[in-house]
Amino acid sequence: METEARTQILAVQLDGTTVDLELRVYKPEGEGPFPTLVFNHGSTGAGTDPDSFKWPIRFTEIANFFVRRGWAVLAPARRGRAGSQGVYDEGFSIDRTQGYSAEAVRSIKGAERALEDIEAVMLEIPSLSFVDSKRLLIGGESRGGILSVAYAGKNAEKVLGVVNFVGGWIEAGLATSEKINQTIFRWGADSNRETLWLYGDNDGFYPLCHSRKSFDVFQQAGGYGSWHEIEPPEGIDGHIISMLPSLWSEKIEKYLKQLGLPYKESASFNSVIEWPGFQSSLLPSESKSAVKALLPKVVFNPDNTDTNTERNKLGGIWQGWMGYGAHIDVKVGIYNTSNDKIIVEFAQASEGHGLYNDKITLSYDGDLLVGIDTTGAELFLEVRADGYMNIGRRNNPNFCTGVLAQTSPVDL
Repeated sequence: METEARTQILAVQLDGTTVDLELRVYKPEGEGPFPTLVFNHGSTGAGTDPDSFKWPIRFTEIANFFVRRGWAVLAPARRGRAGSQGVYDEGFSIDRTQGYSAEAVRSIKGAERALEDIEAVMLEIPSLSFVDSKRLLIGGESRGGILSVAYAGKNAEKVLGVVNFVGGWIEAGLATSEKINQTIFRWGADSNRETLWLYGDNDGFYPLCHSRKSFDVFQQAGGYGSWHEIEPPEGIDGHIISMLPSLWSEKIEKYLKQLGLPYKESASFNSVIEWPGFQSSLLPSESKSAVKALLPKVVFNPDNTDTNTERNKLGGIWQGWMGYGAHIDVKVGIYNTSNDKIIVEFAQASEGHGLYNDKITLSYDGDLLVGIDTTGAELFLEVRADGYMNIGRRNNPNFCTGVLAQTSPVDL
C-alpha cells in the first residue's frame, strides 16, 4: 500500500467565528506521533484568475522527502483557497480584477491576514493525534516561505525551525517590492531559531540579488539562518525548485541533522502517490511528438472468468500523451487482467528520446494501478469518472503525467 495522502477539514477560530480550512495530510502508515512539517502555499501568480484560487494545494515532492524519513506533512489552505471557507483577501488591489496590490499598506495588511490563518492552524495542529507537537517545523514556498519565517519570529517556542523555499510576498522589480518583502522578513528576526533559505537562480518572481538583500536585512535585524543558492536545470524557472528534490535533499538532511531531528531515509516508509492538481482538467488528444509510439500486437486474455467485469473492460488499447506540451506520444495495451493486477505493453516516443517499449505488471492499490518498469521507473494508471485514464511515470525526482483514451476496447 502506498503512503497516505488525504484531505480533511480543520475547524479554526478567526475573527471570532469558526472557519473550516482545508488541510492536505501526508503521513506514514501507523498511529505516530510523528515529527511534523507544516508547509504553507504561495500566491496564484498575478492574482487575476479567480479560478486558480480553488486549485488544490499539494506538495507531493516535499511530502515524499519527509514521509520517507518518518515525518508527517500538513499543507493547510488559507481562507478562500482550495476547499477552505472564507474570502481570499491577501493584499489585493481596490479593483480586485487587477490582482495583488503593490501599494505597501494594502500588501502588508494582506500578509498580516495570511499570518492570522497560519497562527489559527498552528493552534489546532497539536490536537491531531498523529502529530508530535514537540517536534514541529514550519515551512513554505514563495508567500508560504516568507510567512513561515515571519510566524517563527512571533512564535519561536512552537517550532524548532523553518524551511523557506524561494520566499517573498510581492514580486521583485516593483517600486515597493523591496520595502514590502524586507518588512515582512524582519518580523521573523525575533526568533532564536535557525532557518534554512533555499533560493533558485533564474526565478521569475524573485531574482537572487533581490532575495539575498532580504536575507541580509533579516540577519542584520538579528535573525539566524543559512542561505543557499541553487542552480536549476537549463530552462527551468528557479521559483519551482521545491519540485526537484535532487537539488536540495542533502541541504535539508544536513539541516534536520543539525536540529537533532530525523533525517535519514528509511526503506520502511513508502512514497506518496497523488496526481497534480491540474490532472483532472487534462483531456486526451494527439500528442505533439513527430515520433509515434509503437505497440506490438495486443491480444486480450483475461486471467480468469471471475475477474470483475469493470476491470476486464480496461482490456484493449489506450492512447494519448504525457509531459509538458503533450510532447510524449503514449500507447498502453492492456492484454491481461485479474482482480488484483493487470499486465500491459507500454510504449512511448518523443523527438528527444526516441522510442521506448516495455512489458509491465501493475498491481491495484485501491483504484490506482502501480508497477515498476525495467528501468526502475514507476508507472501509474487510474481510470477517471469521465472514462479517460490518468497516466504517470515517475523516475525520481521527475514525475511526468498525461491522459489516455481507450481507442480499441475489448468486446465483452
